Amino acid sequence: MFPTEVWEKILVHVDAASLVRLRTVSTTWNAIIAKHLRESCAWYKLCKSTIPEKYWLILLENSLHSTKLHRQASIHDEEGKFDNDIWITLYRAWIKWQNVEHFKKCTVHEFHPIPKHRPTERITCCTVLGELAAIGTSEGHLQVFNLRTNHLVFRCDQCEQVCDVKLCIQGKNNRKIILIATLLYNKSVVWNITDQKQLLKRSGDTICSGHGYYCSSLQHDKILVQNAVTGSCAPVRLFVKNFINAKNVKYSSMVITSDHHLCVLSNNGYYCIMDLEEALHSAHSTLYMPDVKYIGTPKLGHVRQYCLFNPFVAFCTTENGYLGVSVHCSKWRMYNVFPFFFSAVTAIFFHVRVLVLGLDCGDVHIFFVENEMELKNLDLKSEKSRKIHVASEPIVAVNITEVSGEQKLLVATKSFLSHIELDYGPS
Repeated sequence: MFPTEVWEKILVHVDAASLVRLRTVSTTWNAIIAKHLRESCAWYKLCKSTIPEKYWLILLENSLHSTKLHRQASIHDEEGKFDNDIWITLYRAWIKWQNVEHFKKCTVHEFHPIPKHRPTERITCCTVLGELAAIGTSEGHLQVFNLRTNHLVFRCDQCEQVCDVKLCIQGKNNRKIILIATLLYNKSVVWNITDQKQLLKRSGDTICSGHGYYCSSLQHDKILVQNAVTGSCAPVRLFVKNFINAKNVKYSSMVITSDHHLCVLSNNGYYCIMDLEEALHSAHSTLYMPDVKYIGTPKLGHVRQYCLFNPFVAFCTTENGYLGVSVHCSKWRMYNVFPFFFSAVTAIFFHVRVLVLGLDCGDVHIFFVENEMELKNLDLKSEKSRKIHVASEPIVAVNITEVSGEQKLLVATKSFLSHIELDYGPS
């Protein structure tokens, strides 16, 4: 048996995932490997060699680790990247969603957030941040729950239907949780749920949050941009030729990218990209000119909803059942989903290489794609797709949450939430 010092020099050349398996060899190896993993940047090196860097922040964008990951990723000294909790969580998330088509079974945990004494109330929207899930309802209630304990964290009544809701972290120490919501009659509200205080209420019907910013549309061609870390805030007026004096034109969906750009899709087919830091610095000038590309509008029916996701992926659904996809500002590619699902798409979520579709029959379909460009030639009959029956009522929203360090699917129907754990073990 070699001395401990020799084993330490040998095992330093083994990747972290293999070292975890080797810990079962003996108590000596277990102690050596545990010490090595605790004091080295082995997990970071594994992530760097396995996961494309463009997916790092996207994988954890709904995690409380997201700001820490951004800070760790910006450290130039490789030996400084030793926050193992972050890199372990990142690696586990990557492996889980890379192998999503191979899961054997799933465990569904249901949670009913609406009290029985409000039988007509329905969930209208849902979002997540780590173990927190926020919902909006048809009666105007905003509620935030801890999914690990099912305890109510925050509740308020806005007295009108909630259309959309987002969560984000605020403050230099990341200690405040901010909730942003849009209401039926073209209003947006911002709450600090840590201190239980309302921060803002003004006009606006489209919101987004992520990667240290949150934004909301104000009117016609204005967007309110807020840096969640520094607290700096300013309304930015976009100069887009086809918006000026145009009627019935509005921002239909927005998303913030990991490199701090805001992508905005209008209902007349214009895709705008703006640098958020640059926009904040130039907020006092008259107009901000974003990069603009025209992707057109779907031709197969009136659009029911638009959705934007990282990196530069847009979806839409039409009233006659078509699903539209645009990747990197390409023209819309339309899919007739009814012959395959015998149901309409009511919820969409795209996460790195996984597309999740929620249907009005209560089913969820999961598709694995090699990269986002494959969405332009999506095979709806693919053997790489899996189906999960969640309920006998329409799916309202689909997302990915992180409960006790494990990423899970979160599915909202009209009356309850389900967080779904995928089991990759033997059936």
